[in-house]
Amino acid sequence: MGSTSSIAPDLWASRNAPLSLPGWAPTRARRFRPQDQRRNASLHRVGTSVGGRPRVVPTAHGWYNRHNEPAPRCRETAMRIALPSLLFVAVSCLPNACWAEEPFAAARTVLESRCVSCHHGEEPKGGLDLARRDAALRGGDSGPALLPGNVAESLLLQYVSGSEPLMPKDGPPLTPAEVQTLQQWIAAGAPWPEEVVLEDRRFEQPWWSLAPLADVQPPTVADPWVRNPIDAFVLAKLKELQLTPSPEADRRTLLRRLKFDLHGLPPTPEEAAEFEADKSPFAYERLVDRLLASPRYGERWARHWLDVVHYGESHGYDKDKPRPNAWPYRDYVITALNADLPYSQFVREQLAGDVLGEYPRGVAATGFIAAGPWDFVGHVELREGTVDKLITRSLDRDDMVMTTMASFLSLTVHCARCHDHKFDPIRMEDYYRLQAVFAGVERADQPMFQDMPTYRRWQALQAELSALSERLARAQQAAEQAAPALAELDGRIAALEHRLALLPAADREQSRSNGYHGAILPEADTLQWVQVDLGESLPLERVRLVPARPVDFPDTPGFGFPVRFRIEVSDEPEFARPWLLADHTAEDFANPQDQPVEFDAGGRQGRYVRLTATRLWKRLDDYVLALAELEAYSRGRNVALGADVTALASIEAGRWSAAWLVDGYSSRARLAEPAALALLATRRERLVQDLAQLKAERHERLLQLLPPELRSELEQLPAAIAEIQAQLDALPKPQYVYAVQNIPPRPIHLLRRGSVKEPGPEMAPGGLTCLPGV
Repeated sequence: MGSTSSIAPDLWASRNAPLSLPGWAPTRARRFRPQDQRRNASLHRVGTSVGGRPRVVPTAHGWYNRHNEPAPRCRETAMRIALPSLLFVAVSCLPNACWAEEPFAAARTVLESRCVSCHHGEEPKGGLDLARRDAALRGGDSGPALLPGNVAESLLLQYVSGSEPLMPKDGPPLTPAEVQTLQQWIAAGAPWPEEVVLEDRRFEQPWWSLAPLADVQPPTVADPWVRNPIDAFVLAKLKELQLTPSPEADRRTLLRRLKFDLHGLPPTPEEAAEFEADKSPFAYERLVDRLLASPRYGERWARHWLDVVHYGESHGYDKDKPRPNAWPYRDYVITALNADLPYSQFVREQLAGDVLGEYPRGVAATGFIAAGPWDFVGHVELREGTVDKLITRSLDRDDMVMTTMASFLSLTVHCARCHDHKFDPIRMEDYYRLQAVFAGVERADQPMFQDMPTYRRWQALQAELSALSERLARAQQAAEQAAPALAELDGRIAALEHRLALLPAADREQSRSNGYHGAILPEADTLQWVQVDLGESLPLERVRLVPARPVDFPDTPGFGFPVRFRIEVSDEPEFARPWLLADHTAEDFANPQDQPVEFDAGGRQGRYVRLTATRLWKRLDDYVLALAELEAYSRGRNVALGADVTALASIEAGRWSAAWLVDGYSSRARLAEPAALALLATRRERLVQDLAQLKAERHERLLQLLPPELRSELEQLPAAIAEIQAQLDALPKPQYVYAVQNIPPRPIHLLRRGSVKEPGPEMAPGGLTCLPGV
């Protein structure tokens, strides 16, 4: 992550402790050395490195270590290579509760850990409140829960005892010892001080899922087949099942096993022949060393870790945009495995490598936090403040929390997003404290320079550029107080910018636009119109209508073409005294499909051309007016190209816009001739020049209205910013990695029932109550 300011400090402190897997002795990772070959070719010490060299590897008749210290006390297939140690962090159980001899103290522990979570508060389940003595005696929907001195008839005991107890509903039954504790307490008169109110202490009790694995001693098996403790477990189970070990594998089989496990690839014929021909007693050891030293080892085993963190090279969701800079994190994992990076360092770098790790490797490591899916639509296209935007961000932080806790602790904490966890000691408060840890980061491409001095220089220049930009923004904001005096000039600038925005580009062969689309209406006989402003009154020879065929409706030629309509020309935008060019309002006009329709203008003079539809085209169960293009020809050229367009109604979204009625393109091809396109380019160039002149004039006039100090800042700061930008541009270009960047931490609230519409108290960054230090 970008900063530890938004992360619980004890989270980082815990990462400095050596790895301690249950039943394993943590040691320093070390490579296999030649002297180890001479000492023992079968056994090795299990270290805490990521890459696992040395590691448990196959031998002729089983799976063994390669130095003569004790190996782990298990023989599970997943332990062939030590990569699964990446998936779990050892956790310690809380101390056992101290059970007092006094009956109430012992009963209180049972009630608080097994009953009070459901039976307390304003709306206890079944109407039964077990937090207070008077409420327990009063009972709930089924009657009094306690009858002091009467063990047989107390409903509390009846509900929690027996072969199929009714309570607790959400959790395992009470143990015989817990039931006996309640029996002894009730038999003693159910003593309970009036001032004592019980609390929910489920999460303070020892929890089975967090208990360390027991240190199981290997069985004693007198047989020369046993070469290490793992063999003892294997042979004992075989004898229990009245089976005997398989014969030792030949060299070719052993090589195949080794290659598939370490590289995921079969051996080549040359490798097989070489290994079979090598009669050295250390041939197998040399082969193992060679395979572990190969880059293929990291490439093979990195796949499993990348699956755990759901690494992807695209965002996922509906748009699934690519992530071209995701690969540095993938390569970091591969390199970490191949380099035997200590596991504790592997964890720290992925969580805060940009501030705690070795540069630039640590920056790439933080790609872990950003590895999962990301909703482009929710983050980019939705408006701030909407419910969907809040949900998107909450789910994004949920992914970061879930990935971190599942990868390093093997806990699915996101169940506590809506309620306290049913099966693990995780409160909702814990979950939202973890969300607050990630409230100050968001996913982004981050620069990754090749050395620290360049990175520090880039940071300093960025800080200076940011400070100067803020000063300039403040100066510009102060200067805008004089803007009312420039209102007339601002209006002219806005008008030019609008015309330039509507002008179509002249350098494309095909448009992704569909054209103009009017309102979607429920009735066919509804008047709709659209008109173009030619800029001046011109003699018109013909008007041409090009039917639409939208790219999202490819099988619908003539989309939206009016059923009944008229075409008029006028010198007035209101069309108070129009000239009628064509009138098809009395009868339906046949849909032209893909064929443009031309209407003779007869030299009529006019500045505005209007199409008025009186009966609309039926789409599905509604009616629309749509056209790909409206062209008006004068002196042999289309003078409507790039003209201003107004309409009674227009859909401005996606591939539809009123401006695209005169852009010279349909959804299928360019329509305008080269000469018209050249004219369009000239018009655009002239508008750009006029706009630049007006903006320069405005700047000069604004400076004249300002006090000297403010005028000086506005004149000097742009040059200073340009100088800093030039220095930044001169630095070596960085490689980018898709990771996380710092942002001001957003406030995180506990969400009742997980709903963003029901925010509760604000939460500070923190870890799990059940795991102090995490």
